[in-house]
Parts: sequence; structure tokens; C-alpha cells
Amino acid sequence: MATNNKPANQLRCGNIKATIWQNVSEKGAFFSTTFSRPFKDQSGERRNGTLFGLNDLEALVRVEREAKSVSLHSRLEASSCFHGKSPAFRGLPSTRSKTRYLMVRLAGERPEHGAILEPAVA
Repeated sequence: MATNNKPANQLRCGNIKATIWQNVSEKGAFFSTTFSRPFKDQSGERRNGTLFGLNDLEALVRVEREAKSVSLHSRLEASSCFHGKSPAFRGLPSTRSKTRYLMVRLAGERPEHGAILEPAVA
């Protein structure tokens, strides 16, 4: 099994980030997700943590749901039965419209602190 160094996708909800990784095995492509929360350590250096407090849980649930949806769509796109067919035929958003798709899909589902899920900027 080989893992790409570049994530397939990143999503954010508030202070919580979901990173979706595409992995390849002899059975084909599959996706895994890691969740993190940025913080500054005692020396002021930025780090990513994997511990979440009570105030992080709502955002964690929301970003998890969207990561699951994106992973399922990505798995369908990677499936050999869809090769050569346009994203519209498959009922999936095109690469160009993925950002808009995520925003429209989540309209009205805002965490208490007002942030909405959006692709993370590297």
C-alpha cells in the first residue's frame, strides 16, 4: 500500500480540519481521513493537535459528515465503472464546482460560532 504525500482534499469547520488521503492497494483506491486542530505550543510555534475539547465537538461532527460524503464521492470517481464518463453523468460535482458544491450543500448548517465548511487553503 502506497500513500500520496499530498492530501486528496482538505475541509475546515471553524478550527477543525479534516484531511482526506487517497491510498492505493491491490484492490484499488480507498480513502482515509485525519482530523486535527491547530494550536500554538509554549514556544509560540504552530502545531496540529488531535485532542478535541467540548467546544470543538460540534465542528468535529460537521466536518466528519462532510468528509464522509466527499470520500464516498471520491471513491465513486476512482471506481473503474465511471472512467470516461463526465461528472454530470455520474451525478457528481465537477472539479471546478466542488467548492461551490460544498458551500451550497451546507447552506443553513452553520456551527454556533458561525463558520461554515470550506476547502482548507494550503
